[in-house]
Amino acid sequence: MSYQYDEASLTDTHLSNQEQFRKAEADMDDMQQTLSRETERLNQWLDRLCQSEPDIVSQTKRALDNEEELLQQQISQETETLAQVQIQEAGHYQNLSDLLNLL
Repeated sequence: MSYQYDEASLTDTHLSNQEQFRKAEADMDDMQQTLSRETERLNQWLDRLCQSEPDIVSQTKRALDNEEELLQQQISQETETLAQVQIQEAGHYQNLSDLLNLL
């Protein structure tokens, strides 16, 4: 069984793929430039906000800090509860093992 191909068709496909790749690169460059511009605008807006509304910024920061502290407390409580459950499970397994050894 021989495989025949059309060199012109392969060349056209290759050129088409190269063109699509170039377009994708250009689109990616455009998106990167847009992202950079929008990031700069956001940073400028945040700077203006910090300068014009320091009370709001500090209140928001305090609220976020409080929320973080509450979440850390919850994590600690859950971790402690998990540790207690694991200790209880280990005790139950030991009791079962002792019972099986008696049989």
